[in-house]
Amino acid sequence: MNAFDLLLGWISAGAGLLGLVWELRWKTIDLPDDQGNTPLMAAVYHGQADATRTLLDRGANPDLVNRRGACAQDFLANHEGPRRSELERAFLDHAAHREEPEVQAKRRKM
Repeated sequence: MNAFDLLLGWISAGAGLLGLVWELRWKTIDLPDDQGNTPLMAAVYHGQADATRTLLDRGANPDLVNRRGACAQDFLANHEGPRRSELERAFLDHAAHREEPEVQAKRRKM
């Protein structure tokens, strides 16, 4: 389902504009291009650490794969040195935040 189909569905259902905007916000962050590349993949490919971090913070899915079977982290191979380190840090920080509730729950059980 693409954004246009979603828009038509909301209009035909009589949903309010706020609901449409809210739904599109979550549906379009991972919207792929014709090769299956998401905005997150493009940010990593182009070495944009700030954009990578922002996309991850806003809910981009780092586990999606494009038509060649590559995920966003696979594009790290395009970079070396400090740029690669910044990109890797964005993914590590994201992973730490995703696991945080589980770690906290385990600590409470101890």
